[in-house]
Amino acid sequence: GKDQKKLISGRKHVGFLGTDPVGHYAIRIRFDDTHESGIYSWEYLRHLGEKQSEIWHNYINALAQAGLSRDP
Repeated sequence: GKDQKKLISGRKHVGFLGTDPVGHYAIRIRFDDTHESGIYSWEYLRHLGEKQSEIWHNYINALAQAGLSRDP
């Protein structure tokens, strides 16, 4: 559904190109695979930093359960 996040695989070697400010509340992150998934608020980025270990663990487990990996 609309609220379901897409599980991204095969993106182990993606590089960071830069960020673009979005007002005073967020940034858009640019990657070398041309992936631009949207706008990240400072609040959401803080959440990612605080929960990084848990979020990463859940992502790796979801890949494994789907028979996928980060390898291209």
